[in-house]
Amino acid sequence: MDCGNILSGAAFTAVLQSAVVFFVMLSTVGFLINSYVERTITGAWREDILARWSHFAANYREVGVAP
Repeated sequence: MDCGNILSGAAFTAVLQSAVVFFVMLSTVGFLINSYVERTITGAWREDILARWSHFAANYREVGVAP
């Protein structure tokens, strides 16, 4: 039985390259999805805060207090 180094074969090299490409693609897609979700949530929070501020400002104006 041949007891050669299994880490030096062409199959191992191909699997290693495939794993590296997979993790690079996974990292890239994860980064893009995270950026999109963060931007979307930040925009929604900003709109919510402005809407609440407008509502509170209108209520304060009704009672004669400037916000």
